[in-house]
Amino acid sequence: MQIPPILTKSWNPGWRTCAMVVLAAFAVLTTAIALQMPYPSTFDELAHVSVARAQYEHPAPFADAARYRMLSRDDPTRWTAAGNYINHPPLYYMAIGQILRVTSDVLVLRLANVALALAALAIGLWAGARYLAGNGDRAVFALLIACFPKAPLIGGIVNNDNLANVAAAIVFAGLTSAGGGAWLLGLGLALAGWTKLTALVSLGAAVIVARGWSLVRGRSPWRCADLWLIALGAAIGALPYLVTYARTGHLLYVNEAVYGAALADRPQIDIWGYAAFFLGTLANKWPAAEYQVPVAVSALLALTPIALAMVGSRADQRVGAIGWPFLAALGVTLVIHFWFGWSAFERIGDQTIAQSRYYAVLWPGIALAAASGLRVLARRSRPVAMLAVLMILIPTVPGGAVVALL
Repeated sequence: MQIPPILTKSWNPGWRTCAMVVLAAFAVLTTAIALQMPYPSTFDELAHVSVARAQYEHPAPFADAARYRMLSRDDPTRWTAAGNYINHPPLYYMAIGQILRVTSDVLVLRLANVALALAALAIGLWAGARYLAGNGDRAVFALLIACFPKAPLIGGIVNNDNLANVAAAIVFAGLTSAGGGAWLLGLGLALAGWTKLTALVSLGAAVIVARGWSLVRGRSPWRCADLWLIALGAAIGALPYLVTYARTGHLLYVNEAVYGAALADRPQIDIWGYAAFFLGTLANKWPAAEYQVPVAVSALLALTPIALAMVGSRADQRVGAIGWPFLAALGVTLVIHFWFGWSAFERIGDQTIAQSRYYAVLWPGIALAAASGLRVLARRSRPVAMLAVLMILIPTVPGGAVVALL
């Protein structure tokens, strides 16, 4: 009897199957975190919930952040006298606060954030897979885009990073669009700005560099009408900070009672010592499980996707049109991030500025270029390419769990 040909073929799932598996796994993981992580989490969750309730009770598009207070840890409807430290625009909080019309259950607020995190992942996955040519690259990208270490941890709690990541996915979709992406860029920048300043800075830098890349490579420049859409979106995004600056002389409110440290309680270091502290903290905070491996190992794990993105951008000009702008934006963000941190340390002794999750908005572009980099690496040495994939997986929540069990 002849065996049907379909039964003799090895199972080789396509990129769409990989994408669906990744989305399903991410949904399960973030939902599990929403259900199981003790409230409030260490990622400022109580502060975010407090602002959501404040905006629900007294909506204010240009609220004075200095007036925000903290809710009780045990009762999400009772205010305390403690001052809040959240200084972000209110869009996320006004939106998520609408749930409080129905229930004050924090789990429901968390599940709404799971939906935002899934939306960001789905948009980014769709845009990147649409841009990449090879099915192999698409399948690898489907895995990598879900591998930002803090993504499921933030996705399962109340945190405005989840809306910032939606804005990032929209900008990424605009940059990867073959045409007609200007309105997406404008929308994404406006949404980013009304969510958090770091998102606007990082994504704005990526868009500016992408425009320059287009000119350097001699491609057709964006139409004037497109530039107006993008500029308008950026201006709308900058509006909350301009209003704050007009009122206070600063772009952001800083709660010195929370972030400040007396001179005797802070390390006596110069800018070079602070640079070592800053970069070391970023490295230690890269894995989902922070401070669990030596800082040198964490730094190597963090640099792996960046190195792969550089390889992929250099090897493929079309990939580089996305990869280089996002890598350049990472550099710009890092410089601004460091200088802001050093200034805050000098002024009030703030030692909390170095947070790796601020770079999540740049992850889609880096993941896309890294997928191409892995293809280049696999042509030279499959074992080395597999090791690189492993180094990207280790800092994630599942990767950390496996390492902890070994």
